[in-house]
Amino acid sequence: MKVRNVIENTLNILPNVADMALRNPKVALELLPSAFEGFVLEEGREHDHMEIQNKCPTTYTWTYEDMNEQSDYGKIYSVAKRRQWNAEDLSWDTDVDPLNLEKAVIPEQLLPVYGTELYPKENRARGQIMHSAAAWLLSQLLHGEQGALHVSCQTVEVNPQMQGKLYGATQVMDEARHVEVFYRYLNEKLDKLYTVDDNLF
Repeated sequence: MKVRNVIENTLNILPNVADMALRNPKVALELLPSAFEGFVLEEGREHDHMEIQNKCPTTYTWTYEDMNEQSDYGKIYSVAKRRQWNAEDLSWDTDVDPLNLEKAVIPEQLLPVYGTELYPKENRARGQIMHSAAAWLLSQLLHGEQGALHVSCQTVEVNPQMQGKLYGATQVMDEARHVEVFYRYLNEKLDKLYTVDDNLF
């Protein structure tokens, strides 16, 4: 990355960092490394994937003594198995017009510029803004769901109880479906997918 961009990006975020540091120095200090990587170096946009080194321990159990269906984990595992759902069962043939303000994907009032002089009066321009805003928001949710997928995988690794691992596996599958549904909705219905936001990165 060019040094000039790093300097410009640093100057752009300084007021926000200073404001946060005054309000909560501990949080600002903890967020500083990721803020630098995201906002200054813009690493979230530099590559199409990211690797994180993980020191998550993997716990094996060889006795399977806790494979009791009446245990707390056994009960919720049983319920989770029965209540699994399939993304294919959703109504994917439902027509979605992302430019239609009367059936907006997200409420128009959620837009930061809504009701200000900067917000356009013309319906077509407002529809385009709403389309982009919905796609951006749902894209960030998609990226967040991928994070949830990774974390739920770790709960299977670290849980010392076998029934806990089995229940954790149902959560992994649930997060996988969330990723599938958000990705499919963004591609098939909104036809727009944004990369990870610097702040989320």
